[in-house]
Amino acid sequence: MKRVDEVSPLLYESLLSGRFIPRITVYFIHITDTSSQGLYTGWASMIVEYNNCSITAVRPWTGNVLDPIGGSFGHLEEISFDSAKATWTARSGAGESPITVSFDIEAGRVE
Repeated sequence: MKRVDEVSPLLYESLLSGRFIPRITVYFIHITDTSSQGLYTGWASMIVEYNNCSITAVRPWTGNVLDPIGGSFGHLEEISFDSAKATWTARSGAGESPITVSFDIEAGRVE
């Protein structure tokens, strides 16, 4: 899920044209009590990079505007895609070197 933004029309264009996207990067973030954004800490600090992607679906989503919690999310969209390769990078703790694992889907092997 992501907020509807300036990238949204490009995702729909890719979906309708079948055009590949060279790279999609997903950052796992959290919002603190002070409303600031940051990468998760500890084992949950993770970035996933997908290569040679094709968008397979875009589904608009809006929370119940009458629900004080669900209505505050605004307009979101769920993006589905296929990729040729996925690379997960995570940190095991503060100051630790990142752990990186890649899976080449086309070749069917871990790198």
